[in-house]
Amino acid sequence: MKNFILLALFILPQLLLGQSLNRIETDFSLKEKDFLRNKKLSVGTVYYDKTIKQLIFRVSFPQKEVICVTDSAIYRFRNDSLLSKVNTPAMLQFSIFNLFLNGNLAYYGLQQSPYELTNVEKDSNMVISTWLPPENLLDRNGKIMLSQIDKNIFGLISYNPAGDIVSKQFFDDYSKSDGFEFPMKVVQYLNTENGEEIKVSTYRNLKINNYEHEGLYHYHIPTH
Repeated sequence: MKNFILLALFILPQLLLGQSLNRIETDFSLKEKDFLRNKKLSVGTVYYDKTIKQLIFRVSFPQKEVICVTDSAIYRFRNDSLLSKVNTPAMLQFSIFNLFLNGNLAYYGLQQSPYELTNVEKDSNMVISTWLPPENLLDRNGKIMLSQIDKNIFGLISYNPAGDIVSKQFFDDYSKSDGFEFPMKVVQYLNTENGEEIKVSTYRNLKINNYEHEGLYHYHIPTH
């Protein structure tokens, strides 16, 4: 019964807020550090409309380019010329922007995934849940630990089948707009074969359901 009550508290706020948001735009900066400690900085503005289903990063630094994420691939353009295309199924679905607009960010879309909630516990002001992959994915994926503070996602730790940590994400500096809260800072630690990589995303000038820049939410992708 205790776990059921905690689960209800965990889910209900997002169900109440879930369907009233359509689009989001925000300035961003992305600081990256690879396993050799090489650093990279990218700055620009990101636009996403969940009905158009194109996540568009309009990068202004270090040079102007457009990165367009769809439900099947990531496209990179410079001066309207395609530089690269990488197939990435489901990446758009689990982007922080899509999860936020659909009211699924608090549990990172895990309830709409094949993962199964196996445990919920409370530690001081933090709610911690454990999710396991379905049996047919146990040889490829491990468990996911998710924590919340004040009903917002705080941490997400992913494991491999051997129980080693693959990645850690932390969500902080929440900004409230019309009753909706969005994390203005996301830090990710990714463990690779070569070593740890770090990505720090910060956001500012958050706008929700803004219809002043209609043309910036869509990018024409060549069919060939």
